[in-house]
Amino acid sequence: MGGKGSYRGLWIAAGSVILLVLLIYTIDVSKLIQRLQLIGWWQIAAAIIFLVAGYALLTTRLRYILLNQPGWWETFYANSIGYMVHITMFGPALVVRVVSIGQVTPISVAQASSAVLVERLLDMVMRLLATILVVILVASQQTQPSTSIGGSLFLMIVIFGAIIWITHHRDR
Repeated sequence: MGGKGSYRGLWIAAGSVILLVLLIYTIDVSKLIQRLQLIGWWQIAAAIIFLVAGYALLTTRLRYILLNQPGWWETFYANSIGYMVHITMFGPALVVRVVSIGQVTPISVAQASSAVLVERLLDMVMRLLATILVVILVASQQTQPSTSIGGSLFLMIVIFGAIIWITHHRDR
């Protein structure tokens, strides 16, 4: 065995086995099986498809901010690590995203952190615009229900236009 790094996989496997044994002994397996039989598997499959599609769009946006420097798959992999940590524990998710992007891709941690900050700024601008437009749509829907389709299309155009405008004018 080469050194300290060669034992890493062994420690991860041992920790996973210990965690699995603890879970088996602390969970009532019969109740778990009953609950699993009640699950709507088509809904779970649809949710997984939409989740992966959302992560793919977020990865594409991050690559756009990074000027397409890293490959799409390695950016998707690094970004997914950060989002998995975000699902399990909220606190260090942004830090994990920055570090994983810096470690997996040829992007430096400084570039990754600035890209993630710009991405978060885009998120906030999009949420603010979406909130304003939803309030406008709800107010207009009370007078004319037919405006909801046009309003939704207008919302998508404004959001994509804001993304493109901000990324082209980020030097200012």
